[in-house]
Amino acid sequence: MIDTAVAILLVVIVVGVASIIYVKSDARATTIETGPAESVPAAMTAPPSTLRQIWSLTTSVGFPVVVSPSGTVVTADDHTVRAFDGATAAPRWSYGRSNVALCALGSGDTDDNTGTGVKGILTAFSKSGHCSEITLLDPVTGARSKQRTGFTATDSTLVFGGPYGGMISPNLVELWRFDLVRTIQYGDQPEPTKPNTGHLGCDFTDIAIAATQFATIEHCAADGSSAQLVINYVDPGSTADGKTKNWDAQNFDPRATVKLGSDHARLLSVSAEEAAVLVADPTPAVVVYGSDGTAKSRTPVTISADQIVAADDHGPVTPVTIGKAARYVVVGDTLFAIGNDNLQTLWTLPGVLGTPALVGTDLLVPVAAGIAVVPAISGAPASTIPVDRAGYRGAVNIATVGRVVVESRGVEVIGLRDPAAPATPPNPATPPNPTTTGDSTTTRGRVSLPGLSTGPGTG
Repeated sequence: MIDTAVAILLVVIVVGVASIIYVKSDARATTIETGPAESVPAAMTAPPSTLRQIWSLTTSVGFPVVVSPSGTVVTADDHTVRAFDGATAAPRWSYGRSNVALCALGSGDTDDNTGTGVKGILTAFSKSGHCSEITLLDPVTGARSKQRTGFTATDSTLVFGGPYGGMISPNLVELWRFDLVRTIQYGDQPEPTKPNTGHLGCDFTDIAIAATQFATIEHCAADGSSAQLVINYVDPGSTADGKTKNWDAQNFDPRATVKLGSDHARLLSVSAEEAAVLVADPTPAVVVYGSDGTAKSRTPVTISADQIVAADDHGPVTPVTIGKAARYVVVGDTLFAIGNDNLQTLWTLPGVLGTPALVGTDLLVPVAAGIAVVPAISGAPASTIPVDRAGYRGAVNIATVGRVVVESRGVEVIGLRDPAAPATPPNPATPPNPTTTGDSTTTRGRVSLPGLSTGPGTG
């Protein structure tokens, strides 16, 4: 009888402890409302002639608006990301974690979801002093696909390029391949695997990634005020050098380290064997370096040195729009077209407000008067589509989803469409049910799931 009573008491204690743990757990605090599968909208192939606002959304300062070619527009607040239909702004899905703060949001989607790369909507939440809880979501349904942990600081920024994605903080870079396996950890490594593998005393101010190598702009206390360019393999352990020298994700040598002779610089592009850098001193110019650190060309450009200096305060990833023949990069109020083949500066365009969208053979470029239609091959504006921004004077970034042009204006996200274009049949604009946690009820695909608790992650 006593044994039975003791057994019952132990069961009660175990259940009670488990309940307390659950109430305070990531599972309790995580909510996912998934959406149905939807067809990917056909991409816009020619610039519209006129534009009219058809919807508006709001987002939080500090997080980029993600516009996926899969058909969704994703906004964020401190704890939740929400996806909306790009044609109607009807809610699609949401993912939230009430017990931790969102620290980064981004996407490797460019023109479609085919091929390799970190595809989907990538979220990162902060925990234990790091921007570490990383989850990849399907852009259409919001379903979780891949997860990992990271070690970069809470003020990290997501970065994408070629078949890779990653995170950059002021003193640490991590890159991952398509399955979120880490291929390199570069900087002040929190848990180095071997002695002397850390890269201490340097601040990262810019990064660009290609298929086989990436480049960073760094400022190192030991080297004075001059910025330096450092080129590394994205996956040093998989290279011929790496296999010979037993390199891994934390133990490797840079391909090149170059003192730029300029206190401020921005990365415009990087290819398999070159990097294009915009320097402020002695006069503004685009310098192309080989992977061995040799300067191959220097092209003077018309941009003030002050704008290059100011760009260092706007984040560690220079804004870019990727095209098949060129990359279109914004520094200050100047748009640079950098050829993909040889990284030469094709043209520059001053007076822009933010990143453009590529539509067919033209760019839709945000300018004060509206949206300039700029042939991608020449950079000479052909026409301007008027857009009434109701007195807004800040930065404007443009993307397209289906037939809709999306403008990000600070905390506002605006959908614009040519009134003459056929409208996509709207989805029911039914708002999500109020979020609840800790149950197993499913409503329109919504279900509470365990939070990210997978440990250090592979790689």
